[in-house]
Amino acid sequence: AMSSVGIEADMGGSAMSKLLIQMQVAAETGDEANAVLAKTGMSLRELQMLKSHDSEAWGALAEEMNLTKEELNRFVESASSLENFSRVTGLSADEFKKKFGEDAVGALSLFLGNLDDTNLQGKTAIAVLEEMGISEVRLRDTILRTTGASDMLVDAVGMSNKAWEENTALSNEAEQRYATLESRMQTAKNALNDIGITIGEKLMPHVEKAIEKIQ
Repeated sequence: AMSSVGIEADMGGSAMSKLLIQMQVAAETGDEANAVLAKTGMSLRELQMLKSHDSEAWGALAEEMNLTKEELNRFVESASSLENFSRVTGLSADEFKKKFGEDAVGALSLFLGNLDDTNLQGKTAIAVLEEMGISEVRLRDTILRTTGASDMLVDAVGMSNKAWEENTALSNEAEQRYATLESRMQTAKNALNDIGITIGEKLMPHVEKAIEKIQ
């Protein structure tokens, strides 16, 4: 899917992994962050403004909550990340968390597809990514170019999943057949061995008599 829009596989794969990790972290830590920040009695926007414009008050707030400033920073970043991904995908925070948990590629496709709407809430895709802190050139370029191939991405992943399932089913079936064949061959080997022992026991007296006569 990325190759279809001129992105090299290695570069695109690495960049897309970073985006998926960011989405996963947002989905897994955003709720906890919101719960902690709710205790401040301030909105996320108010906390962001306080953090940016009043370092002393920010430190006092962190101390009041028995947190370091770095810990409080991380909570704000997690809550902000969850809010941003939810906003772009058009889902609530809970819906985004559930969607990503059940279908990560579907959540990714939704994000890319909605980002392809360059007038998302009156902002361009680049502006939205900038607000989300996604400013690394390679990552941003991969995201922007892949937005036009989000449907193909879903189709490609669906095809690979189907192929994986079919191959797994065939492998399991072959394994069962090989196990059955191995079992039958072992049974046959044991039978032949038993036959050899039986024939030996019957023939040995005659062989011994023949040897005696020859001697």
